[in-house]
Amino acid sequence: MGRQHRGLGFAKGEAVMVRFKRILSCLIAVLGLVLGLVLGLGGASWAAEPVHISGLTWPGYGFWFIVKEKGLAPDLDISYQRIEDPNQSFNLLTAGKIDVVSSTIEFTPIGVDSGMPLKLVAFGNLSNGTDKILAAPDIGSAADLKGKDVAVLE
Repeated sequence: MGRQHRGLGFAKGEAVMVRFKRILSCLIAVLGLVLGLVLGLGGASWAAEPVHISGLTWPGYGFWFIVKEKGLAPDLDISYQRIEDPNQSFNLLTAGKIDVVSSTIEFTPIGVDSGMPLKLVAFGNLSNGTDKILAAPDIGSAADLKGKDVAVLE
């Protein structure tokens, strides 16, 4: 059993998750406020600002299409370009050819490490525990992976 954390009745890893969820909740609230302002609480009439977005072919990025189709951001002229390679998207972002990249979180540190001036501004895919490890039947826990060959996303 894991070490108890500061007498709170749960293991240290659980304490980190509780703190992470609190921070994440605050970030989501701030993102909601920002999106509310961006998506049309202004009311002024002027030409829609073009916003060029790239991302993977993945249902989780369908919100971009819904926002555009339903006119939920009348001040933005959203264009979405499907690019399956996040590094290609990051290169286009760095070159000023696109404005936003919808990508999974693990690619951002890779781009930053390559010297790209990237900033993570929102979590659009909160898996909330749905990420899993697929393993052979003889693997019962993460500890059973010690000394084994493991495939990971590069």
